[in-house]
Amino acid sequence: MKFSFKPLNDKVYFKNSMRMWLNVVFFVIILVYVVLVGVVAFIVQNKGSEYTEKALEQGLVSSSSDLDYKRGTIVDTNGTVLAESKTYYTLVLEPKQMYITYRGEVEEDGTDNRSYPYVENTVKVVAKITGKTEAEILKLIEDNKDSSYLVLQEPVFNEETGEPVMVTTTSGKVQKKEAVRFEYKSKAEFESYKLSPDKEINGVTIDHRYVGCARFEEHYERVYPNGSLASNVLGYVQKDGQGAWGIEESYQKYLEGKNGYEYSYYDSELNAQKITTDAVDGDTITSTINASIQKIVEEKILEFDKTWDYDNVAVVMMDPNSGEIIAMASNEGFDLNNPQDLSYYYSPEELAEMTDTEQTNALYKMWRNYCVSSTFEPGSTWKLVTVASALEENVITEKSTFNCEKYVNVAGTVISCSGTHGKQDVAGAIAHSCNPALIQISSLLGGEKFYAYQEHFGFGRKTGIDLPGEAKGILMDAELITHPVELATSSFGQSFNVTMVQMASAFSSIVNGGYYYQPHIVKKVTDSKGITVKENKPVVVNRTISETTSEFMRRAILQTVEAGTARSAKIEGYSVGGKTGTAKRGVRSDLIYVLSFIGCVPVDDPQVVCYVVVDNVHDEEKKASSSLAQGLFADILKEALPELGVYPEGEIDYRIDETVIEDNGIDESGDELVLDADGDGIIDGTNLPLTSENIAVYLDKSIEEAQNIIDGSNGEEDDEDSSSEENTDSGEDNSESDEN
Repeated sequence: MKFSFKPLNDKVYFKNSMRMWLNVVFFVIILVYVVLVGVVAFIVQNKGSEYTEKALEQGLVSSSSDLDYKRGTIVDTNGTVLAESKTYYTLVLEPKQMYITYRGEVEEDGTDNRSYPYVENTVKVVAKITGKTEAEILKLIEDNKDSSYLVLQEPVFNEETGEPVMVTTTSGKVQKKEAVRFEYKSKAEFESYKLSPDKEINGVTIDHRYVGCARFEEHYERVYPNGSLASNVLGYVQKDGQGAWGIEESYQKYLEGKNGYEYSYYDSELNAQKITTDAVDGDTITSTINASIQKIVEEKILEFDKTWDYDNVAVVMMDPNSGEIIAMASNEGFDLNNPQDLSYYYSPEELAEMTDTEQTNALYKMWRNYCVSSTFEPGSTWKLVTVASALEENVITEKSTFNCEKYVNVAGTVISCSGTHGKQDVAGAIAHSCNPALIQISSLLGGEKFYAYQEHFGFGRKTGIDLPGEAKGILMDAELITHPVELATSSFGQSFNVTMVQMASAFSSIVNGGYYYQPHIVKKVTDSKGITVKENKPVVVNRTISETTSEFMRRAILQTVEAGTARSAKIEGYSVGGKTGTAKRGVRSDLIYVLSFIGCVPVDDPQVVCYVVVDNVHDEEKKASSSLAQGLFADILKEALPELGVYPEGEIDYRIDETVIEDNGIDESGDELVLDADGDGIIDGTNLPLTSENIAVYLDKSIEEAQNIIDGSNGEEDDEDSSSEENTDSGEDNSESDEN
């Protein structure tokens, strides 16, 4: 066998080898370039300011400064400005650069014949604009000849005492100074002297070529044009530029922008040059708040405040068909332009005696948004949730009836009602705010389903409203609520806590057809070009009830206002539906009440939901009467509804039983009187043992009637009758409902 070999082609080998080496070299060059870019980027990011300072020291750069971004504006739903950043200017002098240009020489004998045209001309212009003397400005410049960045400042004095405000520095105590603020007209006047060759000051012509080495820098101050309006909703901006509370905090990342910077320097021929990177301004926030409605709400709270003494009052107004908050206010607002000011709530003497901790706590209380951060027992407003849940589970129907003899014995605990209502249907139980009826309904529903519907309606967790500090409320443990007494008291809104925004959202779903919308305070976010970068469209979180149940609930709450416990909430020309609430707060024997009313207008097609809460009225006759909350509700909506485009309907066909429930003057909501809330055999709110004699005195009853209450004979008999009748009705109506 013979083998043949081909000789290698030297040219081909050389080309392949060169190609390989060229690729390697090219790759190395690219790698080095990438590394260099990374190093430069790192230096710019982390060492930029340090090298700028070194350049300043060497005279390469005349000055450098940040260009402040403009924080985004907050407007109401109609474009009314609620918060904005107002422009102001500070004057920056550059003494070091003023002495670079001079005329004349220094003689051999040391005589200095130099004159400095920038100093001579700029001092005159600055003195005129600032109102100071030329001697004052000249001394300031001469004392800081080596400075390339000198901000004109003024010493600060205490407004009340006139004493200088002192601060501690590394060199000891010195008087505090703050930059002098100028308006745009001062900047424009300075620029005019730089451009006009024939302007004079005190008979001396200014050489415009040498007006410089000074500039007006643009800054921004957060301003709230409407003072305290919507203060708990808006929040404020701290000195470090961070939002605190409200929209200012929750939308910080949109409202803040990015600072730019500016470097001024002189080239080799001493010509002034400038490098500028523009600032990026913050975005505009369009809120759901209607400023006109917010003003009405706050003014009505102030009027209420002049008549009644109480701990807190708060109002939430919502669009039930979108979850948008129209207005949100309490009696604890603050001056947005001076958020540290406690003088509205405390006298100078009280403030002087307060410790730092006490003042801090007082500020937090003032800044806190009661409507989203405070929790309380809802009282009888909750009865709507209980009834709606039972209707959805088909354990009752609209025609189910219940008997009320004022008292009911639940596992040894006697629970009272506001009156003896006798036999009544479900709508009547709501209108009368009847506790025994609700106890029977909750018993049919059962503890497990009751708890499930609490969660179903969004309680026990945050709603997700776009405001900081939201509380989630407190629900009774799922196992405890299955106990008869706990379930009974929960049925009419006791033994657990909610927030106002939770109740307003749940109620909205009950009256709008069963759609639970996520509540929100901001409609959209737009950038400086008007482009929408975020939009909060209505979001249906849950379907709580059917349209059929919702339609019945609207009829029931209409009856409550027209002929039930909520007659004080009537508004002429409008169909108003709603429910009252009265619940105890804190230690029950202290008899501190939270009064409330929640309602919607118009009932047939709700456009507005309004929830009013009044906490601890300091009036013995009215402290348990929800008529105060109803009255405030009506006063607000009388003015607010036309502003919202909801006008009177003329003659209204109410389609209800006109039987009027008498006003007993106290506890108009018909909320509970638990004679033995703790199950310890002691009449609630007293030290009296639970005996027939004591109950007879306590309730102004005969001994026999009191004994019947303890035995529960009336309550048990009524429960059996109503339950039997109710179950029969339930079966009949379920079939009808299914057919429909």
